Parts: sequence; structure tokens; C-alpha cells
Amino acid sequence: MKASEEIDLKEPESHTEKLKLLGLIIFVMGLSCVSVYGSIQEMMTISSLVSKPVFFKSYTFAFAILLLVPIFLTCAYIYWQKFIGTMTQRKSDLAMKLIIFSSIGFFVIRLVSGYILPSYYEGRGYIHCYYLSGTNLGSYNIWVKDNGYCFETSSSVRVDLLSWMEEEVKKGRKPTVTEVQEKAALLKMEYEM
Repeated sequence: MKASEEIDLKEPESHTEKLKLLGLIIFVMGLSCVSVYGSIQEMMTISSLVSKPVFFKSYTFAFAILLLVPIFLTCAYIYWQKFIGTMTQRKSDLAMKLIIFSSIGFFVIRLVSGYILPSYYEGRGYIHCYYLSGTNLGSYNIWVKDNGYCFETSSSVRVDLLSWMEEEVKKGRKPTVTEVQEKAALLKMEYEM
């Protein structure tokens, strides 16, 4: 490669610029850790289906998030190279290619897992419960073993109801549909007071 084609990007000159760049590196590394943690949690959820839980939380982005790790690490590498003043045009081009390919892979895997995971869960006898699932973009989907756990009035108390159900399961009890509906009614009365 010709020397004229390889352009050194300048190292930040001021102390505050270096601190900002270092902060970005730490932030991006943290995002990588969170991405790996989310994917591991989803894998543990899928493996827990063997015990046939009453309900479980699923995040369909979890497997695609693994492809965000190379993107985040590449960004951290770019920032580090700039931090120490050794970033070149060639390194920058290679990093951008990796980011683009990982981004494409992220969207492909997200689309595929968005179709495969729900089918897998339904094949295991679970039903997606819209009333208990989060309403925000990117929130967990709740899957229940019995359609009776999924009823309209549970949506207003879903967080407390799911917490109660988790506590019951931890105690070794699987709450019945009637118990869940009664608990939801009780929680709703408490909310209205």
C-alpha cells in the first residue's frame, strides 16, 4: 500500500478529548457485556422449558444481539486507535466493513429468530400472552402454559402479578389459573384505592 493512501488520523490533543474518548471506549465495552449477558439469559430461558414453567419471559432480539458484540468491539478498537494516535484509513475501512456485515447479520438473524422462536414455544405448548407482555418496544414477551393465565384485566397489574407468580414458583408451587385471576383482582383493587 502506498504511503499516500494510508492516512493517520490525529490523536486527540486535549486532555478532555482523551477523557471523552476513553469514556466512549468503556461505554462500548459495557454494551458488549450487556449484549452477551442478554443472549445467555435467553439461552437459559430456552433450556428451562424442560421443567415446564407456568410462564417465561422471552426476548426475540437475544440471539441477534450477539452480533452487536463485534460491532461494539470494533467501535472500541476504532476509538482506542484514535486515542493512541495510530488510526489509519486502512484500519478504518476494514472496521467499517466489519460493522456493515455484522449489522446485516443482526437484521437477518433477528428476522429469522422472530419466526423460529415463537413456533418453537408454541410447539412446546406455550401461548403468547399480550396482556402480560410489556408494551414498550424491545420489552419481553410473556409466554404462558395455560391460556387461562392470560386475561385482559391482568394487563394493568402485570408487573406485580408476574412478580407474585415468580415468587410462588420459587416456593415450589405452580399457581392455578383461579389463584392467578384472584390475585390479579386483588392487586387491581389495591391499585384503585
